[in-house]
Amino acid sequence: MFGRIFNPEAPLWQGVARIGDLVVLNILLIVASLPLVTVGAAMTALYDTLWRLHDGHGGGTTALFLRSFRANLRQATALWLIAAPLVLGLAASWLLLPFSELLLAKALVSIVVALVLPFPWFLQARFANPVRATLRNALLIPLVRLPYSLAALGIAAGFAALVVAVVNTLPAVLPPLLLGGWPMVAYATMPILNRAVSPWLPPSAPAA
Repeated sequence: MFGRIFNPEAPLWQGVARIGDLVVLNILLIVASLPLVTVGAAMTALYDTLWRLHDGHGGGTTALFLRSFRANLRQATALWLIAAPLVLGLAASWLLLPFSELLLAKALVSIVVALVLPFPWFLQARFANPVRATLRNALLIPLVRLPYSLAALGIAAGFAALVVAVVNTLPAVLPPLLLGGWPMVAYATMPILNRAVSPWLPPSAPAA
């Protein structure tokens, strides 16, 4: 019995190790995003590392992240320089244009942006395409595979709601929850994103 409990291959310790991976990835994501212009490369490295961990690829978490960050820096930065003004402009519209007449339009645009937002980095991590093709696919796939993109958005929204609930009811629990940060959401959505792009994966690399 005790042998099974202390076996490093036991589900308990595998789960603890994965939580540790997510905490490390959250720290790496924050540090790599500090220059701001590198947010796209950091997000791509996050999804690339999570995909490799999810599919059982070897390698340490930090080494995988840094290798992917360097490999995707140029293209992911180009993607971010296109996406960032759109995201920041949408955020500014909520802060600076508090007009009820614009509420529906802003809400619809926000939903579309939230549906699309994970896909540029996930596609950059999974496929070797030019920036234009990655952007096109990142816009089309969430709409063509809408149930999957909605499911991924639902997980992100659920995590946000959980954070708000914890802040209002159990603030002492917030620091441990935030230790995992966005990598927890990204890891939870990994099987869904894999399913979303599965029609475009080669037969030798089926989606999870």
